[in-house]
Amino acid sequence: MILVAGLPASGKSTLAQSLAPNKSILEFDSLAIEYGSYADLNEERRQAERIFVNRIRAIRPSIVVDSFHSQMARNAVASILPFISDIIIVSCPIEVCLMRNMMRRSMVSNDEIIQMSMAWEPISLKEGYNAIYMYDSVLNVMKCIDRRK
Repeated sequence: MILVAGLPASGKSTLAQSLAPNKSILEFDSLAIEYGSYADLNEERRQAERIFVNRIRAIRPSIVVDSFHSQMARNAVASILPFISDIIIVSCPIEVCLMRNMMRRSMVSNDEIIQMSMAWEPISLKEGYNAIYMYDSVLNVMKCIDRRK
């Protein structure tokens, strides 16, 4: 299984769909939109997270998509899914994310995107991944930035 991480409106979902057009993709965004806003970390958000965890366990998707901007979030998913192999970080300038966000059906607040970008925690092989890839969603280029020997 692959995790796809990046800021909202960075191109995570588009990349996931191009990588696995006929495979199961689970996007946390769809649950957050259905059950509570990104900034609203109340009971509805926690309920959405529980539903997300249950869906992961039930369908065992090929790709899981979310911002995964914190190591804590990545570790939480890894504890549920010990068979995660790789992570793809979708790189996109914040200005482009903010512009794309304005064109989305369900916008994330600009403040939330800015806060996520400032709180982004580096991703390491020590988190258990076999490989870390960087995908530039503006240039449409992917490269491996670290791999287990």
